[in-house]
Amino acid sequence: MEFGIWKKYEKTNRKLNGERASYHDLYDDLKNSRRSWEIAQSLDECKEQLCGVDFRTSGVEPEAGDIYVYYALMNRRLIPIFYFKITQFDDGKINHFIEYNGGQDGYVGIPIQYFPELIRKLKEIDPEKNKKEIVELERRYNNYQRLLELQSKTEYTEADLLFLYEMYMKIDVNRNLVVPKIQNRNIEDDYERFSEQGKAKLFLIVQGTEWANRLSISSKKVMTLIAAKECLKCLHHASLEILQDKNYIMELLQTFCESDPIGLQSEQLNNLPECYRIDSDIISLILYNGGLVTDKISGWLENSIAGKEKLKSPEFAYKLVEAFIRGGIRKGEAYYENELLWMFSNEILEDIEKHIMFGPEPNPQKSLWSGEDLKQASYHKLLNHKAKILQYRKQS
Repeated sequence: MEFGIWKKYEKTNRKLNGERASYHDLYDDLKNSRRSWEIAQSLDECKEQLCGVDFRTSGVEPEAGDIYVYYALMNRRLIPIFYFKITQFDDGKINHFIEYNGGQDGYVGIPIQYFPELIRKLKEIDPEKNKKEIVELERRYNNYQRLLELQSKTEYTEADLLFLYEMYMKIDVNRNLVVPKIQNRNIEDDYERFSEQGKAKLFLIVQGTEWANRLSISSKKVMTLIAAKECLKCLHHASLEILQDKNYIMELLQTFCESDPIGLQSEQLNNLPECYRIDSDIISLILYNGGLVTDKISGWLENSIAGKEKLKSPEFAYKLVEAFIRGGIRKGEAYYENELLWMFSNEILEDIEKHIMFGPEPNPQKSLWSGEDLKQASYHKLLNHKAKILQYRKQS
């Protein structure tokens, strides 16, 4: 790489007319550079960037901050290549923010071969405050270096191919280094040759794409590895043998729940085969593991002929409501109003609390209430919710 230097233009208070300030130096150094940067077009812009605005009228006006410009020596002239600006502002807490080339869209306009120089400078300024930026820049540069290394290869390892597929799915890489290596490959052949770990990784890389639609999963181990990464899209690609194994589907859901800190979510539940959406065991597992899913489950049951029939069963109702209550207690929550009770008839609701076991559940670790307190609270809240529904129906 050619010789280069950094220049720092310090954040400063506004000076009286006639006094020399850093924004004069910044403008003088850039005004004939033919760069499209705003700071290369106007002295006033340089002044605002280094000093801030005189009177703030909105939250989008520039904050003052130090500006660092990298100059490369070309034909005996110092040519500005890129710059960044560091600002710190207080919106309840001190924020450390970096803009590159005057924008907030990442590293647009910075040639990747200069990333090592940019990383070095950010480490020199403050390795802790700039840690997030440094890690991201290093990731991108390491990916670039590895892509360069793969250009001379014609035979690839599993790890090489997984990396190439991953880079193909990204937008922040040099497409010319990736597309020629991947565009003519047969993803089904690659998938079949991969290990179980490799199959799971490849599926996770291409999930939701046309490529994923060409993959079929016949291994329970692969399915479980994918679910452990908080993904249930594998259910759309599972073999019939796997889908017909209800006990395994329950194991798969449990694996997913244990990997997802916020529990099953409605979007993920869309991947569950319809035959399981009215199954009391499956629904109970989902409700016990939490998540804001009662509206999704009520929709499944009320929009299915078989589901509507199941809603007439008191035992079906008791099982679902009990799973919901006990799941909440396990997480340190008392019963709260939801869509479940509204699905059941008045006859079922009349004495539903007598058919539900509110425990035993271990005392929740992250709750101010004990398990027994939560059981009592859940019992009374269930009674109140039931009474509210029955009263509403009576008045309607």
